[in-house]
Amino acid sequence: MLQPLDVQFLSSHIHNNWPWRLAFSTLDQGKSWTAFCSCLNNLQESIIVIKDHQGHVFGGFASSPWKKSPGFYGNSSCFLFTCFPAQNIYHASGYNQNFQYLAFDYKSLPNGLGFGGQINYFALFLSQDFENGMCRSEPFSSTFYNPMLSSCADFKIAEVEVWSVRDIEKDDRLLSKEDAKKSILDGNSIESSILEMAGKTMHSKNLTNPPREDEPI
Repeated sequence: MLQPLDVQFLSSHIHNNWPWRLAFSTLDQGKSWTAFCSCLNNLQESIIVIKDHQGHVFGGFASSPWKKSPGFYGNSSCFLFTCFPAQNIYHASGYNQNFQYLAFDYKSLPNGLGFGGQINYFALFLSQDFENGMCRSEPFSSTFYNPMLSSCADFKIAEVEVWSVRDIEKDDRLLSKEDAKKSILDGNSIESSILEMAGKTMHSKNLTNPPREDEPI
């Protein structure tokens, strides 16, 4: 979904020189929450890109690793953006610390991935069903002081991409066998392993396939 000018535009607001890598795409992996969360395990910094049913392209930059949590986390280097119909960046406002959110399998919390705002009133949110999303702002969201990113407050998800802007640096030889098996899907913050860094910018790599329906998640 990102065009070369979009990459140039977003890169100018990210302060590292690591090559970008396509870690997940619904065009390749389908709308699989399992595959989506699995790709997040290895990402130190990442960009989530969404296209809604009206063709608007927008997303968020996560400056901290993703982890399952009942509350917000992250830091003020996070930002939100739009690429189409216009390019804009929305940095942290300093009003609160509600930067990143990832929750699933909770009974009393919204299950999905979010940026900014408040619980049930996110600046940007992707539901775990991978069909629906929300962008709340009246007229601006508190965390990033952004207007509505999508074409409407409650939108249908057309496509999602995850770009690794920086992989987690970890020597898997130092991990125990048990730690190596853990992932975000287990509700743990210990990542499974480091992926081989891409040798070229904008280089994509095959991903682990989601488990079969008869396999436990």
